[in-house]
Amino acid sequence: MRLLVTIGGCTTPWTFQGSAPFDAWLGDGQWMDEGGVRLIRVPSREHFGRFTEATLRSMAASSFRHDARTFAIDFPMADRTSESLESSFLRLLGVELNQREYQRLHDAARILDNRPVAFLVRIHSNYEDAHLQCIEFLERIEKVGGFRRPTIVGIVSHSGLPLQPSYGFLRGFPENLELVVQELGQEQVWRRYVHLRLAWETGGFLGLAEEWEQRHGFRKIPIGNDDLLENRLNFAAAEQLKAVPPDTIELLRTEISSSSDLRLRDVQNAQLFESEGLSWQGNGLHGNTLTSWAARAFLQSNAIPNHAKILSSGLRCAPLAGDLLRNCFAIEFHERALCYSSMPPDSQAKDETQRLYREFQTDQQSTVRRYYPAYCLAASLDIWHFASFGEILAQTTDRDRRERQRARRTLLNLRNALAHGHYPCWKMVDELRALQQQLS
Repeated sequence: MRLLVTIGGCTTPWTFQGSAPFDAWLGDGQWMDEGGVRLIRVPSREHFGRFTEATLRSMAASSFRHDARTFAIDFPMADRTSESLESSFLRLLGVELNQREYQRLHDAARILDNRPVAFLVRIHSNYEDAHLQCIEFLERIEKVGGFRRPTIVGIVSHSGLPLQPSYGFLRGFPENLELVVQELGQEQVWRRYVHLRLAWETGGFLGLAEEWEQRHGFRKIPIGNDDLLENRLNFAAAEQLKAVPPDTIELLRTEISSSSDLRLRDVQNAQLFESEGLSWQGNGLHGNTLTSWAARAFLQSNAIPNHAKILSSGLRCAPLAGDLLRNCFAIEFHERALCYSSMPPDSQAKDETQRLYREFQTDQQSTVRRYYPAYCLAASLDIWHFASFGEILAQTTDRDRRERQRARRTLLNLRNALAHGHYPCWKMVDELRALQQQLS
């Protein structure tokens, strides 16, 4: 299940922690055949409407029965605050409520036997009681002889108790938000850039990302004004840290101080840190790590002076760096091939390059050779495949194409900056888009 999210003036679909398992559950048809109770956890009650629509769309898309029915209700209902969930379900099924209890349930069971039915319940309060009522309704349907149980999907907010089994839709990330796309204009790319930066900064916590968008107006930042974006991220992080209880901040500060990286190894406090948006599991490392905004807040407050280098590493937007580096390599592969054709036949490689090439030819476990599968046709390489891009450029005789050589040097510097872990920014996006066009 995906949800359209608008941040920074860009609207794009997000996938969430619970998207894959929820889609798998829908995809195998369990909701139509087996029924049962499932819970969807969303950031807040303000998100109930959007997630209800997304869930209904997903269920409709997965249904292979044209007569399957879905109903969406609130609990408790504004105009029927004393009505039980069972009564609400029966009323939606068209069962006469004035009948005796057994007859009501029997009629409902016959209706459910004829077609798959799903109830989406937006649970505003009394989470545990609502969950229990849902389970009891299914049990009562089975007791009167019903062989097909309905599916009940409860939508609960983050502030509720962590009832199980549930699918988490608190944290996600934009899907396939590429920036180096020539078909897009400068403004579209900038809006995507701001969206991606904000999603990463907040650790993918949807509620926090949308709150920052509302409070700090990221969508209003002028195109290309990366200085203002950085300033606003600093301010937002400092403000967010003020909202965290001092005791929690001290616990986190103590743990980071005793660590050699940004990973948080205290399992006991992991849920506490994550509930405050201070940690997450989305940066490619195993276990919980500090979110970018928390690292930024600690860094600018100098709360952990001996860990400045470690904290600064948490500020780098990894998806942005990955997208840029991937495009750098794509252009470089193309340019390397062009350079080979313009190198003098008597070109001499550096001693280190020659050593690497000899190792590749003679040692099956050499640094590079061990990565090639047996029978790989690409393994019959020549010596220049072991040379750096800079060494190849120095040997290239494209003297009459100086503009292209300058562009290649710029590409080399940009690729090295990214590969060495420098901060990915808008200047890199803008420069790479220009290089892509220039070297096409």
